[in-house]
Amino acid sequence: MKPYMKAQKVNYPEWYRAYSAGMESEWPDYSKLDAQYGLYKKLSSLYTALDVVGKIGAPVKHKVKQRKGEELIDIDNHAWEQLLDRPNPINSGYAFIKNTIRYLMLGRAFWWLNATSDKAAPSEIWVIPSNRIAPVADGNMGIKGYRYDPGLGSPLLLPPEQIVMFGDTDLTSPLLPFSPVETVAMVAEGDLQMQRWNTQLFKGNARLPGVMTFADMIGNDQWDELQKSVTANAEKRNIMLLRGTGSGAVNWIQGDNAPKDLEFIAGRKENRNEIWNTFAQGLVSMLSENATEANARTGKATLIDLVVYPLLQYIDSEVTAKIMPRYGEGLTVEPDDIRVTDRVLELSEITEFSKTHTVDEVRKKYWNDDPLANGEVGVLLVAKAQTAQTVEAEPEQPQMPVATGNPLNDIEQQEEQVTQKADPRSAILELEKWERVAKKSARKAEGFESYNIPAVIADGIKSELVKCASGAAVKILFDNARDNVKAQLGDPIPANDAAAVLEGIRLALGKP
Repeated sequence: MKPYMKAQKVNYPEWYRAYSAGMESEWPDYSKLDAQYGLYKKLSSLYTALDVVGKIGAPVKHKVKQRKGEELIDIDNHAWEQLLDRPNPINSGYAFIKNTIRYLMLGRAFWWLNATSDKAAPSEIWVIPSNRIAPVADGNMGIKGYRYDPGLGSPLLLPPEQIVMFGDTDLTSPLLPFSPVETVAMVAEGDLQMQRWNTQLFKGNARLPGVMTFADMIGNDQWDELQKSVTANAEKRNIMLLRGTGSGAVNWIQGDNAPKDLEFIAGRKENRNEIWNTFAQGLVSMLSENATEANARTGKATLIDLVVYPLLQYIDSEVTAKIMPRYGEGLTVEPDDIRVTDRVLELSEITEFSKTHTVDEVRKKYWNDDPLANGEVGVLLVAKAQTAQTVEAEPEQPQMPVATGNPLNDIEQQEEQVTQKADPRSAILELEKWERVAKKSARKAEGFESYNIPAVIADGIKSELVKCASGAAVKILFDNARDNVKAQLGDPIPANDAAAVLEGIRLALGKP
């Protein structure tokens, strides 16, 4: 049994089977569909609504995800995503999705799947013109197939497993399509008539219908000439000249109201707004000639929230149910979320959330990122992690002693500073780094700046480095320095003991 047709096994209720049996002989009325789907060619406001929504929705990416428990894990570069980029030899991915959206907005959209079997993943997908195809009931519990009529007198009945149907149904007849065009039919017809009236008016050089009266009877020959003269001068936008008519012999009676009196422009705007509000809520404030930047941004956000994004979600939900089983179990498709958000509010929400959640929890909820490789940071609260990273990135620097001019006092200050601030671990690490530099380049080693090594030891190393002629000598020098750092920082020398200070200098220099 086809994986996406499992619903066929269900025992449909008796009322639905009776309805399906009655619909079996009901063939689609393509003339009605032709009129509905062809209206966007004639009605500029309807075309604009479909075009704008299609352009916003077409570039959106559709991500395939694997469901694991309550989580959805992204699958990179899935075969379905690749197929949507190049669905068939004729359409690009952009054109394919845009056409699907436009057909769907008019009522229904249909895809034809080119696959080797009803269980195989499709190698191509095509959009079928929705005014040429419709479902046919099987008289029992479902759809027997889809009748496609190219208009050449040779309709085809396509198998149901080859077709994916999107769109609303008529609430009074579940198998019949419903188009929003039906709800604006009167408005659309009125707007089309207004267009025709305006066009005909200006084809006649903007002459309003009226009556020209003559006080006296005019002979037939003169009358024919007069009619030709009126028509010819009107076409050339010339003034017609009459002579010998006498006072009051010719009068003009206007037979129609001027466009201004008819509120022609205002009427067309109302028709446009009603059509836009039916098909693309938010488009009026987005594209209206009176829209401000703030109104336009709000209108676009409304259009995306209420029209574009829900359409994309609906398309992907149908794909998930009817196509994804061909690729495997537990797969779902979701569009990228293009809804406009309040960035200030969103960042404020993230800040509040991070006060009571760890780094990894924030990454998962708001950024859909994996946990940090360094688990020690990921399990910390965000505030604590930031503090730890700041301390690690900016180690505390020891304060340099101020020279007094007295060598003994200077040495005492240096030793006191080392006793208070120096960290033996940091000093040892710094010695190891200095040793590596010295073994590679004597010049760079002479300019090495130390922050954690006691100053007297660092000065002794610099003075002895110039005497080291080999890597072995460098190693001996730094081994002695390490021992001196451990001895000095482990047992601080009293700053007021001059003899001990001198002994510390000798130790720092590695001399007995």
